[in-house]
Amino acid sequence: MSIISLLVVLMVFGVVVYCIRLIPMDATVQKIITAVAILALVLWLLDALFGLGAMPGLRFGRVR
Repeated sequence: MSIISLLVVLMVFGVVVYCIRLIPMDATVQKIITAVAILALVLWLLDALFGLGAMPGLRFGRVR
């Protein structure tokens, strides 16, 4: 995966998190949704950069 693709994904993620914060809802629910989104991003980045070889059954995105 190229660095341009990673940067585009990070920018899209930032816009999505920003939009989540604009939705009027309870602050606790917003924090939970944001935390889940950040966790998913971190796992996706680990998979994209390092392959997550220790967790072969865990898949994010396209099946390789």
